[in-house]
Amino acid sequence: MLLPDVEEGVIILIGATTQNPFFAINSPLLSRSQIFTFEPHTREQVKTMVRRALADRERGLGKFAVNLHDDALDFLAR
Repeated sequence: MLLPDVEEGVIILIGATTQNPFFAINSPLLSRSQIFTFEPHTREQVKTMVRRALADRERGLGKFAVNLHDDALDFLAR
């Protein structure tokens, strides 16, 4: 019933599942969908993001005097 509206862009479906969408969603709807797979960040990626946030003066905490000990960064990344 939703397929014509999905095809015309009247309805945008956004969903999340722990199931494999290629088995959990019916074929006509799946063929008109974009599937995005999210993967967890590694500890090193989290550390890099935190360091960038601490350094960025415009969008992060760079304008504040924030000190983060390496042990604390390791703890946050875990």
